[in-house]
Amino acid sequence: MIYITSYKNTRGEKWPTHFVLTKESDRTEKKALANKSYKSKMRTAVKKFLSAVSSGDKTAAAEAFKSAEVTIRKVTTKGVIHKNQASRRVSRLAVRLNAMG
Repeated sequence: MIYITSYKNTRGEKWPTHFVLTKESDRTEKKALANKSYKSKMRTAVKKFLSAVSSGDKTAAAEAFKSAEVTIRKVTTKGVIHKNQASRRVSRLAVRLNAMG
């Protein structure tokens, strides 16, 4: 594993200490942006589910649950979150859905 050490230049931009690591640094930034996007989509799907549950509409909540589960599983396959964390999140959503009655 390559550890990226960096310093800030006069404008506050981060630069790697070795020129070879610029490519690695660029790759890391791109991956971070992609991960941020996937996490945002996941949180949005979960919020839609929670709002459907709070409204009390079981059918809307069931559809939102399916959507949230698919999104969480997709984020897991992309390697953004661990599979155990994904299972835990889906399980907690399922408990809320089943508690509706």
